[in-house]
Amino acid sequence: MISRLLGRKKEDQAARWLARQGVEIVARNFTCRGGELDIVGRKGNTLICFEVRHRSRRDRGSAAESLTPAKLTRLQRCFEHFLQRHPQFQGLTPRIDALLFDGETTTPEWLENITGW
Repeated sequence: MISRLLGRKKEDQAARWLARQGVEIVARNFTCRGGELDIVGRKGNTLICFEVRHRSRRDRGSAAESLTPAKLTRLQRCFEHFLQRHPQFQGLTPRIDALLFDGETTTPEWLENITGW
């Protein structure tokens, strides 16, 4: 329960940070049978799925290390479902990025195109 609350807090922090970067947030916590998309945003002609990852302790690995191949596959499938359910975004270039928080950092590391899609 506590980790879920911390996750929501980091997602809220990430959404505020993205808005300051000029990203228009179009959806949050979109769920489908295969998973969940934390944040979906639009910047220019690109529709971006943002996976927010946080690791408070380095002994459990970094936030980047938590992006497993299985997680990336689930993200891509869920994003495909999102695109099917929201045809208004057809014509935009889809991309999956990650926002990484390690420790107590308040500014995420932004990794672009983590699936190569």
